[in-house]
Amino acid sequence: MDCKLQFDKKAIKDLQTLGKDVAKRILSKIEFELVNKPGADKRLKGDKSEFYSYRIGSYRVIYEFSDNVIVVYKISHRKNAYD
Repeated sequence: MDCKLQFDKKAIKDLQTLGKDVAKRILSKIEFELVNKPGADKRLKGDKSEFYSYRIGSYRVIYEFSDNVIVVYKISHRKNAYD
């Protein structure tokens, strides 16, 4: 599936705060795995129901998927991901 991948400013800041190795691992997973199966992940509930959570080890990628566009809004450790 060909999807366009976009990062919100918050997600870019989140990546910059992570260690270099962790950020590289997360980016490669997003680019090679998430893009191939968007929308197959856990859908959030309540007022955040338009978002999905993609799990990468202890980190979560919060994203929205519609019209073949994936917008990554947040990248965070699981204990802070759903705030």
